[in-house]
This record gives sequence, structure tokens and C-alpha cells, in this order.
Amino acid sequence: MAQLILRLLNLFAVLAATVWLVRAPSYSALATFFGLLAVLLGQEFAARPRKRETHDKSLFEAFLHALPSNGPFLTFLKDQDIGAPFRRSALDEMYAFLREWGNAEHEFKNRRLEKQRSMLYEQTNKFSRELSLAIFPDGSEFYSMGINDYEDRPDLMEKREHLNNAATAVHKSHQELVRFGKKSVL
Repeated sequence: MAQLILRLLNLFAVLAATVWLVRAPSYSALATFFGLLAVLLGQEFAARPRKRETHDKSLFEAFLHALPSNGPFLTFLKDQDIGAPFRRSALDEMYAFLREWGNAEHEFKNRRLEKQRSMLYEQTNKFSRELSLAIFPDGSEFYSMGINDYEDRPDLMEKREHLNNAATAVHKSHQELVRFGKKSVL
């Protein structure tokens, strides 16, 4: 609103400078007119959304829809102990993200935003590969690492700890991308 008021005031100033130039032609009237006109054109140019910003904005909104912070996958990353059985459906968003967001059509033009998206994609892909080697189907709807309460296999416990840390890193990377995206494109 404040920018609109400033642009209107500048427009009226350009009109007043035009009247001054027509009634009393002089170099000072001409310089004032062109100075005010340049400022007005600059304001108009700055007020228009850039193509890059609209592309990144729509892509960021699609990203938030595909991988929302409160969705099943991010909730899984934040809350789930990978050593405990979990529903297969918790990973559906991850698989869709890996299938759809690893191409040029899903790259941001903002370099820092794209770097964060790329890092999130790589971390998620690595997490997916490591997780797939550590879990197996446990019934029709669940995955499990096969850890028992009386576990005595240190290598399995280390793997669980590693996967929990990797899940936390993916979650943090996602949240950093969301924070920066909200600042830069929304």
C-alpha cells in the first residue's frame, strides 16, 4: 500500500513537472521532468513480478504440496524410531518425491534454493537406499528391522542409530529449505 502511494505521488510530481516544462521551458524544468520520470519508471519496473520469482514461487508451492512439513514422511522422520516397526505408507511421500523431483523440471532458478533442494534430494535418496537395506516386510502393512527388546547384535543397533541420525538430517534439511523458500519466494 505504501509503495502504491509513493508511485501515485511520483506520478503527480511528473505531471506537475510536465506543466512547469510546458509553461516555462527551461533546463531546470527539463531536468526535473526527466529525473521524476526516471524514478517513476524505476518504481514501475521494480513493482512488476519477475519471471524467475513466479517460476520459483509456483515450484516452491508444488514442493510444499508434495512434501509438507506435517505430512506422513516428515512426521516419520521426526518422530519414528527406525528400529521399531512402522507402516509402509509412511514412506509413500518419500518415494513420490524421489520419483518426481530428481529432474530439470523441478529445479529452482534461485541458486541457493536449488542448492538446498538438491541437497535434500540427495540426502533423501541416500537415506532411502540405506533404509531399504536395513528393513524388511513385517506383515502386510509394516516394515521392521527385526530388533527385539533383548537385542544383542551391536551392528544392528549401530545401523539403527545411523538411520535415526540420517532421518533427523533429512528432516532438518527439509526444514531449512522451507524456511529459506518462504523468505525468498513467498
